[in-house]
Amino acid sequence: MNPTSTANYGGSSGTGFANKGAESTSSVVDKAKDIASSVAEKVQDAASTATHKVSQAASAVSDKAGRAASSVADTFQSGTHYVQERGVSGMADDLTNVIRRNPIPSLLIGFGIGFLLARSMRD
Repeated sequence: MNPTSTANYGGSSGTGFANKGAESTSSVVDKAKDIASSVAEKVQDAASTATHKVSQAASAVSDKAGRAASSVADTFQSGTHYVQERGVSGMADDLTNVIRRNPIPSLLIGFGIGFLLARSMRD
């Protein structure tokens, strides 16, 4: 071998290593881009799913609140009709009938109300 051919061999070898290094760097950069893109897609999907679930929860809460408000309004309306139809004497008769049918719970409720009234007067 002559020195010129060895130099050429070494020179082409160095260029080959440089090309392989550039290719591997390019490959690493491409893989990093792919991974970053994949992570970004997963984050976007998770955010979309979370937004959808929050929207569904808000809708469910809104529906429940509407039903509760409707129920309260219906109860209030039926109570108003009861008072208008029965009057005070009719309400007193109904209360008397409830006490006659349930004497022990009525006594306990009476003691509880008396206890609360006594405490409020004492303070």
